[in-house]
Amino acid sequence: VAKFTGNSPPAQIDGSGRLPADGVFDGAGEWVPLARNRESFVPGMTAEEVYVFTRIAGDRVGATKMDRPEDVQPHPQTGRVYLAMTNNDERGVDDGAAPDEANPRRNNKHGHVIELAEAGDDPTGTRFGWRVLLLCGDPADPSTYFAGFDKSQVSPISCPDNLAFDWYGNLWISTDGNELGFNDGLYGVALEGQQRGLVKLFATVPVGAEACGPVIEEQFVLVSPQHPGDFGDASPEQPRPSVTVVHHDGWRSDRILSQKCRGPPVLFAAWLVLHGSVWWRSIAATRGPWRSSTLRSRAGSPTVTTMTGCSCAVMAALR
Repeated sequence: VAKFTGNSPPAQIDGSGRLPADGVFDGAGEWVPLARNRESFVPGMTAEEVYVFTRIAGDRVGATKMDRPEDVQPHPQTGRVYLAMTNNDERGVDDGAAPDEANPRRNNKHGHVIELAEAGDDPTGTRFGWRVLLLCGDPADPSTYFAGFDKSQVSPISCPDNLAFDWYGNLWISTDGNELGFNDGLYGVALEGQQRGLVKLFATVPVGAEACGPVIEEQFVLVSPQHPGDFGDASPEQPRPSVTVVHHDGWRSDRILSQKCRGPPVLFAAWLVLHGSVWWRSIAATRGPWRSSTLRSRAGSPTVTTMTGCSCAVMAALR
């Protein structure tokens, strides 16, 4: 587990999301070991208890209470580590943990993303530096932050859940539980240069679904819509979860099957509209750090198909 320490005076972290005087939420941190094999480092707990009651063990050693960390991914090129904090509407409310520099907003219903760099680029070390990359939400909301990028140019994003990277070093985020009034989706985020912090919506998933498990390749993107149509009145007749491939025009989805899968391929049909809503939104393919597919709505010929790699993946998708 980790202890996060902020660089700013506590009085400047007021829970509103307002940046401190130095213009960034950042600080240092320390990894704290809990157990190794059958040895516990937590006073009063056995190793077996640590492995079962890990959250309690973290509290006992003073780990920082975070806003629902859902995914932790190392960047394949830079070695930086990215942490998705999906949300925490109890932050600073009633008995919930108070805001701190690593979790700077009370009632954090839109979540945030933290960027972490190991001290000396040593992944075996116990020290690190960190900073908040994104405070998600509506860019018009003064509590949001997009790594200092012009908020008038970014897409609204809520509840970051899963993280991935493309060949060009961009971060991709899939969301779960969008609190902005529209469907969850998959977003790209530039991490370097003048466009650092630029967030762009790439695709949305059906009403009631979360977007998860993104895989970003040169010619295609995989995203898995979980529990589409999951509302209080959902029934077995609702569409089922799937794995979806979005690709460039002229690219064939069966290439995934031949390249990625051993075993019998199974394809099943795509559905493009739920409750009358077009769920795939268009973005423009551009040069430079953004090299994404151009998606068409149902008014054109859609370049979206639904597939799974092999029969075992279908079983996982249908459960």
